[in-house]
Amino acid sequence: MAAGIDRYFTGRACPQGHLAMRRVSGACCECQRLSRIAYSKAHSEKVRDWKAADQKKHRAKANERSLRWYRANREQAKAATAKWQSEHPERVAAKFAQYRAAKLQATPGWADQDAIDVMYRAAKVLRVSGFDVHVDHIIPLQGRTVHGLHVHNNLQIIQAHMNRSKSNHLLV
Repeated sequence: MAAGIDRYFTGRACPQGHLAMRRVSGACCECQRLSRIAYSKAHSEKVRDWKAADQKKHRAKANERSLRWYRANREQAKAATAKWQSEHPERVAAKFAQYRAAKLQATPGWADQDAIDVMYRAAKVLRVSGFDVHVDHIIPLQGRTVHGLHVHNNLQIIQAHMNRSKSNHLLV
């Protein structure tokens, strides 16, 4: 304890026969690990509820930490994403197919397809002119609480980096 460590190794087995690290209190780390596993199995619902509550409690902090890391390591994150996508083309194709299907389901029969096409053509002209823009759904097609429609008055042309950063959320 005086040295400021919480574990040490004696080289001797505990009474249950584990040759493992010991806590300063004298408890065998392996015995404690097995005890936690047994408790988790015996009280799985209680442990699951604790984990869910703990996860919810720390989610905002974790999201903030992840965002800070992403901003500091943007190129590394992009490379990792590109690598994953090249290793899992079937999952990328499935995700895109899911988006296309959602878009089709979100397009009502009364949608003005000509007005929708005008938005996409305008975005194409801007991209050819050197602007990095996307056609974005103001109310996301697959939002958590609401699902928008694929109609011309739910579309906007925004900078690509803004669209990527907002994901499935409304711009405020």
